Amino acid sequence: AIANSALKLGFDADPDPATVAGLVNRALCRTGGRRAFMTLFCGVFEPDSGHLRFVCAGHPFPFLRRADGSITELGTGALPLGVRMERELQLHEAVVAPGDTLLLYTDGVVETLDRARESFGFERLQKGLALGGSSEAIHDRVLRELDRFRGDEPVYDDCSLVVINRNSI
Repeated sequence: AIANSALKLGFDADPDPATVAGLVNRALCRTGGRRAFMTLFCGVFEPDSGHLRFVCAGHPFPFLRRADGSITELGTGALPLGVRMERELQLHEAVVAPGDTLLLYTDGVVETLDRARESFGFERLQKGLALGGSSEAIHDRVLRELDRFRGDEPVYDDCSLVVINRNSI
């Protein structure tokens, strides 16, 4: 609830991702206990230009699949929010060009376990993205593979996945 309120207030006051993440961090540090921390990917995407400004605080780094099929990871390491009051959150920028695909996901996707206690991992996630296709096709392919991989094992964490294609002009 604290983070949700701080996010809304932050975006209303100044939609800069670093400013918003800083506000959430301070709110969690001031009002939360030892367990009041969270990971965050906070970005602002401009569909017309493809410009993406973002911060990543302890959250898995998004993957960007270029139109030529190459895949890059966006972001650098950072602690989750709520861990340390004074911290500098680094603002990153990227351009999602026409024909590119952006894949955002929670750690529950890559940490899903199968019966042998092996994790789904980043490699399998990237393989689902590498095949390309529409946002819906990539999303559905990754979730089908995740379900097949997990089998009858219980789900221990949320598995959220967002796929954004920037159409060619």
